[in-house]
Amino acid sequence: MNRITPVTDKADTINDRVRIARAALKLSQKEVAARIGKPQNTICEIEQGNRKVPIEMIQAYGNMGFDLNWIIYGTTDDNALSDLINHLDNNKKLLLSIFADLKDLPAEDLMYLQEAIEIYVKHHQKKKRKKRNE
Repeated sequence: MNRITPVTDKADTINDRVRIARAALKLSQKEVAARIGKPQNTICEIEQGNRKVPIEMIQAYGNMGFDLNWIIYGTTDDNALSDLINHLDNNKKLLLSIFADLKDLPAEDLMYLQEAIEIYVKHHQKKKRKKRNE
């Protein structure tokens, strides 16, 4: 599957990027809603930035060929996560600060972050297996 990474001027937020992804696939909000099991008005609210992007939506766009780095982080750099991990490993003070910030998040937000990380890791594991099999 070819990786789809659209280029646009207004892709500042993950909400912008899921709207751009939907438009690039020529799907209506109603069609995306049906694919992820959400009402159409929820898709509208997500794209307007009034709701968080659900994990199911991120995963659906990844399955349709969009680069998860671009959807989640707004970058097409395949090494973005490993660079971040190396940076954090080399900067433990920053890591401790991030964990201190995370302790104040509501459980729902922590679960959202955990799910996003799990999807991201599974995506990269799948890419690694595919490269090994080529």
